Amino acid sequence: TTARDLLAAAYDSSANLTYAIDGLGTTNALTTVTAYSHASNAWTAEASDTTARDSLAAAYDSSANLTYAIDGYTSIEISLVTAYLSV
Repeated sequence: TTARDLLAAAYDSSANLTYAIDGLGTTNALTTVTAYSHASNAWTAEASDTTARDSLAAAYDSSANLTYAIDGYTSIEISLVTAYLSV
């Protein structure tokens, strides 16, 4: 997994996965998205985010089977929502 802070997380109850999205690496904001499987106790790399950001929020919508990365900070505060189709 990627060491980072100021990331966002969302739980997909239908797949029993927790998504870790973006965050701040050692020097820069990241586009890293990983999924933690509670069943297998393992991390899997997912498709990268389109925008490197930290200090964002995340949410999972079970009716649409989508995980959302919301707003955040690049070098300025941004207003951006990115949707990911959950596995």
